[in-house]
Amino acid sequence: MNDTTIDLLIKREASASVGNSTLRSQGAKDVVESARKSLAKIKIEKYSTTSTQNEFIEILDKDTQKIMRSLPSGAQNWGAARKVINIFLRNLIYNKHICQKHKIDYIESWLEIPLDSHVAEGLSETDSGCNLPRWNSIKRLTKADSDQYQFVAYTIAKKLKINRIDLDIYLWRKIGIALLKNV
Repeated sequence: MNDTTIDLLIKREASASVGNSTLRSQGAKDVVESARKSLAKIKIEKYSTTSTQNEFIEILDKDTQKIMRSLPSGAQNWGAARKVINIFLRNLIYNKHICQKHKIDYIESWLEIPLDSHVAEGLSETDSGCNLPRWNSIKRLTKADSDQYQFVAYTIAKKLKINRIDLDIYLWRKIGIALLKNV
């Protein structure tokens, strides 16, 4: 694929990563379109030059802040921004053409699970997640609470010998939740 096609594919992934249900009840008009536009502006090359997970998290944190600031007033929350960037990065990783062009496949093991009430509930129902903080909402999600959920997701994923990002497949509409009960 040529560079123009890859660039258009990234824009398509930015759009496909955020639907109305992704940012439901965020308290502002045009939040979905704002998130899509912000994701499309992310420089993927930054991720391909990271050499450590800490460096990856620094870039992820900066991009989360940029997305948060780009959202309409009333929807500028960390949780919504982090959720959409995690979905976007997952979609990029799952796309072989983008991975080949930007050489980002190695960050897959560092990706976070996109958090929402369904994922939080699923994680909390596991043995590993029984002490997680009570889920409030994506609007009120803080980095500190997110880190706790991400740690539990990492622990479960490690036991299952999968990447943390792939737990979303198990928790999406609870299709694999029975496999996580005693993890």
